[in-house]
Amino acid sequence: FMAVTHWRIQRITALLLVPLVIIFLNYMLNIGQTAYTEILKDIASTTGFIMVFISTFILYIHSSMGIEVIIEDYIHNIIWQKFIINISKILHLIMFISTLLIMFIIRGSY
Repeated sequence: FMAVTHWRIQRITALLLVPLVIIFLNYMLNIGQTAYTEILKDIASTTGFIMVFISTFILYIHSSMGIEVIIEDYIHNIIWQKFIINISKILHLIMFISTLLIMFIIRGSY
C-alpha cells in the first residue's frame, strides 16, 4: 500500500512541476529587461512568495521521493539504506526551510 501511495505522490508532483517549470522558464526568459529591484519586489510580493513556496515545496517532495527510490535501488544493506534516506530527508527539509528563510529576508527588505 505504501509503495502505491509513494508512486502516486511522485507522479502527482511530477505533473504539478510541469506548469511550474514552464512559468519559471517564461519568467527567466523575460528577466533580462527587468531591473534588479523590480525582480526583488516581484519575488517579495504575495503572489511571488506563494509561487516560490508552492514550487519549492513540490520540488523538494518530488526530489526527496526520487532520491529515496534511487537509494532503495542501489543500496542493498537495509541499515545503510534507511540511514541515507533519513539523511536525504533531513537535507531536503533544511533546503526547504532555508528557502523560506531567504524568502522572508527578501520579503522583509521590500
